[in-house]
Amino acid sequence: MQINDHKSNWWLADIGDYLKVLANGVVMLQPIIALAITFPLDLKKQIFLASLYNLVKFTSPAFIFGIVFTVIRKSDSQNKLNLKSYSKTQWDNNFFPTFAWTLIYLITMPNLQQHGFYHNVRTFIWQFFSGNAASHLWYSVMMLQFLLIMPLIKWVCSFVGHNYQRLFWAVIIIGAIYFSWLLFYDHFVLNGTHTKNWYLLDRVFISFLIFGFYGGFSWNFH
Repeated sequence: MQINDHKSNWWLADIGDYLKVLANGVVMLQPIIALAITFPLDLKKQIFLASLYNLVKFTSPAFIFGIVFTVIRKSDSQNKLNLKSYSKTQWDNNFFPTFAWTLIYLITMPNLQQHGFYHNVRTFIWQFFSGNAASHLWYSVMMLQFLLIMPLIKWVCSFVGHNYQRLFWAVIIIGAIYFSWLLFYDHFVLNGTHTKNWYLLDRVFISFLIFGFYGGFSWNFH
């Protein structure tokens, strides 16, 4: 799905853009829900809010799918990304705003920090880059990783092209990597002994790998 400005013959938006707006809007509810949970509520309401808080996290696959879908669509005529142009665009649209808002959170709303608080330069830098400045910034950290590996995703999507045999093997290989990771995560982190000290793994790009690549493949075979 796309909206076309026929006067300039420029695609204004696609389904990836809509997914990004929807997912980003919903994930902003996380700090609001986190604040609401601290109110003196009965058990049923607390369970409902906690469940809603975790459910909001599942908008991240839609966001990643949307990002990759749009980038691959816009670079469809190229075999690889123009790194200079791509880097400038992503810095202006994603990296700079993320860093700016993270700084604002840490300085003006330090109480929103997760997994501890900063008390010196080293811990400030850690909170800044780890996504611990606010409850929803793990999302931004994960998203920025996909923007960094986008040249690789673009290369794979270009290699697959419109070849169904290559698509089949790409889906199988990426799916195998992804589900192997889920088994590892489930055993050692989610239900294992490293729930607290390996918590950063929930924002590593591999946890959302298939949604990125499948977003690119979806454009190839749209």
